[in-house]
Amino acid sequence: MFYHFHSKEELFFQVLILGVKEEFRRVFEIFEKKGDRLFKKRENMFEDLKKYYDLTSSGPREFERLWLEGRMESENNPRLRDMMTVQDKEIAQIVVGSIKQMRPQIGILEGYNDVELLEIAKGIIAVFRGLFLERLAGKDPREIKKIWVRTIFVIYSSKKSKT
Repeated sequence: MFYHFHSKEELFFQVLILGVKEEFRRVFEIFEKKGDRLFKKRENMFEDLKKYYDLTSSGPREFERLWLEGRMESENNPRLRDMMTVQDKEIAQIVVGSIKQMRPQIGILEGYNDVELLEIAKGIIAVFRGLFLERLAGKDPREIKKIWVRTIFVIYSSKKSKT
């Protein structure tokens, strides 16, 4: 095993990266097959978010557990923390790309520049990860869905304030 991986941390990180990539592949595959009817009109956004949540949250929980293990381990492992930071940046860029793709179609987050969209994407990721913990803690899945849909709806519907 150490022929392919120089350390336990490297092996763990590779498993984590594969888990993240597999989860994104799964979500994108679902979206490609069924998502073409979603996020076409602003007035349907709330219902589309519900449908999107149902489509994407139905998968196995192994990814969430793996992510949590990685976070816990990275607390005491600077190398793993650095590796996860790079992965977090990639995920944030994917979220920004999704927002930019939907923005012209349904008019979400109008007026925000790329730096602001990146900040918003990081916030969306933080909400999603917090709900990972809620799911793993056995909270009511309907309540988690309601929280996610309302939060993302409010974020997507926000208008840039003039400051």
